[in-house]
Amino acid sequence: MILVGHLDTKTWWKNFRTERDLELLIRGRWTNVNAIAVVGAHDVAETAPPLDAHLTRFLRAQRTLDEETPDDRAKRAVVVRCQTPTTAQCPVG
Repeated sequence: MILVGHLDTKTWWKNFRTERDLELLIRGRWTNVNAIAVVGAHDVAETAPPLDAHLTRFLRAQRTLDEETPDDRAKRAVVVRCQTPTTAQCPVG
């Protein structure tokens, strides 16, 4: 999953409102994946885990969001869910 930051200024993720094929550079190798955007307002359960992983890794980002509940943060998140033909998840981060 790819967490989309600064949604108000980014629009590239909107190209993934329907499933699309693309290539991602993962651990130094180009990998074919299928990707689709998941909007937190529609599916909090899908956006919460990658958002939590990101905030755990980047504590400074966590501090900027301390006023919000985890559910509120997840509702505002958008992630692009990626799957390889073997259905392995793309790494977070």
